[in-house]
Amino acid sequence: MPVLILRFDVLMMVFQPFNNTLSRMNEADADRYSLETVGLPDGLASALVKTAKYRDPRPAKLQELLFYTHPSVESRVRMAMEWKARGL
Repeated sequence: MPVLILRFDVLMMVFQPFNNTLSRMNEADADRYSLETVGLPDGLASALVKTAKYRDPRPAKLQELLFYTHPSVESRVRMAMEWKARGL
């Protein structure tokens, strides 16, 4: 039984970056949906900046790939401001 648990843990560790990538894609889609539905990019950006208190707003790419389930605060705020600049 311990060998099976160890194998399962190793597999989960190997697939974690893939799971994180899927989660980041879903979160980016949710941000876009929020912008298209509510249309408040400044509000979204303001809320995201507040999350920088407890997580690095500009992680290294490898760090984001391995450990982050959400896009970086910097990329999410940039996306909101680009959406605002397009005037959508």
